[in-house]
Amino acid sequence: MEIELFKAFADKPDQGNPAGVIFNADNLTQDRMIEIAATLNYSESVFIVKPSTSEADYRLRFMTSITEVDSCGHATLAGAQAIYEKKPFNEIKVETGAGILSVYREEDGSLMMKMARSELVDKEYDKTEIGKLLGIRPSDMFDLPIITASVGSPKLMIPVKHLNIVETVQPDFEAMIEFCKKYPVKGFYVFTKEVILPGSNFHARQFNPAAGIPEDPITGVAGGALALYARAYNLIIHDQIIIEQGFELGKPGRIVVQINDGAVYVGGNAVRFGSKRLEI
Repeated sequence: MEIELFKAFADKPDQGNPAGVIFNADNLTQDRMIEIAATLNYSESVFIVKPSTSEADYRLRFMTSITEVDSCGHATLAGAQAIYEKKPFNEIKVETGAGILSVYREEDGSLMMKMARSELVDKEYDKTEIGKLLGIRPSDMFDLPIITASVGSPKLMIPVKHLNIVETVQPDFEAMIEFCKKYPVKGFYVFTKEVILPGSNFHARQFNPAAGIPEDPITGVAGGALALYARAYNLIIHDQIIIEQGFELGKPGRIVVQINDGAVYVGGNAVRFGSKRLEI
């Protein structure tokens, strides 16, 4: 089996979030897909199979080292770039567990995904409890509610005051896993408006140990969720934002998010960095 390797949300092979791309995966069981994803040891890898509906051109299945997830921005970009290199397109529709996404090829070579759905959930979480999970104090956080936002997967939005707080959080992964068993949360997105790169609007990190991902280098679905949250609480005034992520892991990259007529678009670049052969 030939596995194609791509980095998403970056245009250099030494940056970005890696994903394996496996074509013609229809004959693989879910357990075998998870086994392959675990062998690759990336946060997620994508398996391309035939769609179950005529409304989609491809179906993408996303696997972590322990489970299947409904939505994954960086693996969608990786899969779409791999498809483009085999069969160039201006737009394709891909079926995912979170719905059908339209993926567009921009003039500059980047890819933008129109997310299938978006949602802010009003339930507020206790700052003291969340602070303990992250090793920070409630006073480190902005005076904004901690709620979930989703463009395919509910991420807990945790706004903090300073960059050094984001850089030095100390997550309690076991406690996070127990928290996710209790509440409908699939990832903790810690972010600040203090940034490293000119032109960025936010600096962020994502932790999702319940899915087998202690820390994800760059998280497209969390970036889309952050745009929803930021607009709702007046943290942004523009229709487009740029989120930088992955610096603490040595895999930096940037997510572009646009909100047009209520629809959320998430995108960036993806670049091939190699291939790997596995026996099946």
